[in-house]
Order: sequence, then structure tokens, then C-alpha cells
Amino acid sequence: MTDQRKSHALQRLSNLADACPVVLIDTREQAPLRFDREAHGVLSAVATIRTGDYSVAGCEDLIRIERKSLPDLAACCCAGSKTAEGERERFERELTDLAQFRLRWLLIVGSWQDLRAGNYGSRINPASVEASLAAWNAARVPVKQVDTPAQASDWLARIAWGCWQEHVAHRANRALRAWEQWTPSENG
Repeated sequence: MTDQRKSHALQRLSNLADACPVVLIDTREQAPLRFDREAHGVLSAVATIRTGDYSVAGCEDLIRIERKSLPDLAACCCAGSKTAEGERERFERELTDLAQFRLRWLLIVGSWQDLRAGNYGSRINPASVEASLAAWNAARVPVKQVDTPAQASDWLARIAWGCWQEHVAHRANRALRAWEQWTPSENG
């Protein structure tokens, strides 16, 4: 390894030390969660995400999160009519795509109490919504519930940090392996 490549490897390690996770928010997300570097230690950026609503920059092949409010969730539990595909069918295809990622969640923003009381602006029975969640959870997409968008942001920021640490460790190990492959005989 030349001194220039050695310097480049050290610079990459230095850059990683100052970096923080970037939560990616899909362009179609209508009311995105808010992230504050001071409060959450993460940045956010809008990006096109084919599956899910949220991911982490550098970890896009690893993690996806689909977020639903209670009204959105209730709509996803309704089957289609004979003439039109229902939201449920579309959403279940999306969950099938989501299940392909190593880290994936269906993030529900709203209280279980409101869900069980049917406080979501739909006539669908709360027991039907809960049964759908149980089925989707059993189909390899874990369900995470939080009461408020602020709690959702806090939870997602913690998840982003976990992914980021794995990503940074991988990049640091690559830089260290490059450093270790350098031998003094190559310079002289």
C-alpha cells in the first residue's frame, strides 16, 4: 500500500468518527416523522424508497420500516370489492416485499387503547384489525407500536443508530484490513 492509499484509509476512518446516521424518508410519505440532530443524534433526508417508508443511508439493503397511523392501518385491513382491488391486497404485497429485508418493521403510530376502542375513523371491527396485525406479525413482519409520532421518531432514531454502528464497523474493518495489508517493503 502506498503512503497515499494509507493516508486515504486513515482519512476514511477519521470521517467515520464524525459521521452520524441519516434516516431516509420516502418521497411519498405525506406526514413524515421529524428528526432533530440535537434530540435524536441523526439527520434525515428525503429519498425514493421502493419498499417501506423509512430506511438508513448506507444500510438500504438491510433495513426498511413501514409506518401506519391508526386510520391508515384500518384502511389496510379492508378487503377489496369484486370490481376493485382493496387496500389490504396491495398492502399485503408490500409486506411480502418488506419481509425480504433482514431488519423490517410495521410501525404503528397510535395507542392500543384507541385501536381497541375503534378510534380510527372506520367501521372495521377492532378485533379484525388486531387479527390482521397478528397475521402480518406471524408472516415475518414484526409489529412495533408507539403512541405518538414523537415516540416513533425516538424509536426509529435508536434503530438507525444500531444499523449505523454495524455499517460503520463494517467500513472501519475494511479500512483497517487495507491498513494491515500495507507492508514497509512495498515502500522501499
